[in-house]
Amino acid sequence: MASIDRTMRLGMYTQKRSHNISFLSERLLDAQARR
Repeated sequence: MASIDRTMRLGMYTQKRSHNISFLSERLLDAQARR
C-alpha cells in the first residue's frame, strides 16, 4: 500500500514537472516568435 502511494505521488510530481516544462517551452517559443 505504501509503495502504491509513493508511486502515485511520484507520478503526480512528474506530471506537474512535465507540465511546467511544456509551459516554459511555450513561453520561450512565444518570445522567439514575437522577436
